[in-house]
Amino acid sequence: MTTLIKIDGEYANWIKDLSLRFRQSQIKAAIRVNSEMLRFYFSLGADIVNKKAESRWGDGFFKNLSRDMQNELPGVRGFSEKNLYYMKLMYLLYRELFEKFPQDVGKINNHVLFNPYTDIL
Repeated sequence: MTTLIKIDGEYANWIKDLSLRFRQSQIKAAIRVNSEMLRFYFSLGADIVNKKAESRWGDGFFKNLSRDMQNELPGVRGFSEKNLYYMKLMYLLYRELFEKFPQDVGKINNHVLFNPYTDIL
């Protein structure tokens, strides 16, 4: 702690405010990253379904996709067989929702699924 913080209350309050604003920006950035990743996972699930990937590339499709994605993106986590399967399921689950409410399909990027914390951003 510097002497300036100890002797100047306005400066000390400014430092506290800067720290708070920085932490809030970090949280907002993390939320935006998570929202973007959800969009990606949804689109990957859509690709799997729309390409009829399992029937086209066989029973070991998820295992192969998992290995190939991990080889293509070393160090990136999240492409396990189970996660890839869950991406497909997420798409199938929410696709039905968008089919029931077609007015929301065009608004998919603004859907609460992809922006769960929009009220705090």
